[in-house]
Amino acid sequence: MSLICFGCAGTGTIHGDQGSEICRVCTPAVPPSMPKPSNVRSIWDNGGSTQDRYTVVLDLPVGSLFECLGLDDQPTRPLGFSQFSICEEGPCLGERINWLALPEHLQKHIAARVSE
Repeated sequence: MSLICFGCAGTGTIHGDQGSEICRVCTPAVPPSMPKPSNVRSIWDNGGSTQDRYTVVLDLPVGSLFECLGLDDQPTRPLGFSQFSICEEGPCLGERINWLALPEHLQKHIAARVSE
């Protein structure tokens, strides 16, 4: 099922089955609980197909790659995952999502880690 997203700057962009009328790429009408750090280039979600479900690509190039932070849903728990690496930005990381699509606890964790 495809649906028209009403959040894509009014363009009526058709997305795949996102489960809502505003896709996760778009900015919801709620204010962020944490401002997005200025060095965050993009955020990707692979839906949990790997332990590092989320990849935060930073605006720090390393040759043709970028520094990134991979993390799971509970990065501060004893078995959680939050690790810096380098990566190639793009769909190989999953679906691109908006900062506001992240749960508040992940926004806080990312903000703290990328300011280290």
